[in-house]
Amino acid sequence: DLQVVMFRGNVQTRLRKLAEGEAAATMLALAGLRRMGLNPPGSVAIDPEVMVPAAGQGIGRAIAEAFVAEGATVWATDKDVALLEGIPKAKKRKLDVLSSKAVNAFAEKVGPVDILVNAAGFVHHGTVLDTDDKAWDFSFDLNVKSMHRTIQAFVPGMLEKGAGSIINIASVLGLHTLPISSHYLKTINVRMMQ
Repeated sequence: DLQVVMFRGNVQTRLRKLAEGEAAATMLALAGLRRMGLNPPGSVAIDPEVMVPAAGQGIGRAIAEAFVAEGATVWATDKDVALLEGIPKAKKRKLDVLSSKAVNAFAEKVGPVDILVNAAGFVHHGTVLDTDDKAWDFSFDLNVKSMHRTIQAFVPGMLEKGAGSIINIASVLGLHTLPISSHYLKTINVRMMQ
């Protein structure tokens, strides 16, 4: 249950500078923060802990940077930790969301977070005829199962705290049929149903 709220002041300025797709995801992430009462207009009241897998590029990076800019403590993770350089003040760590063991160990180490943003995803271009089992398995594992892994690992801490927000990023393409990227569209459709 996520409420989208209006943004005031410098948040709007920052969001306008992001690419259109990244801005929409960032607004949802910031709305989750505000919904929890952690960021009233003007400043962050307390220091929320935010977990952002796949923060090395794209939407994940934009969300991590926006939360950092708002004063949150951000755990920015990526399989390639070098991609996390340039995100100021974030706690940068390597994390492979394809591994349940790695995700569970990371959640144990980090402890409870206030917000979990599932932004990991992969687009493989090609028709259903071009998609072999290996490509399908990878897409499903990253686009769907990684979200399940992080939720399963971090929800117990949220329940213990009695609060938390989970923001699952998906693509509007999951609602359409296109001749290319067939397995991407199917996995995003599954992700949107979560």
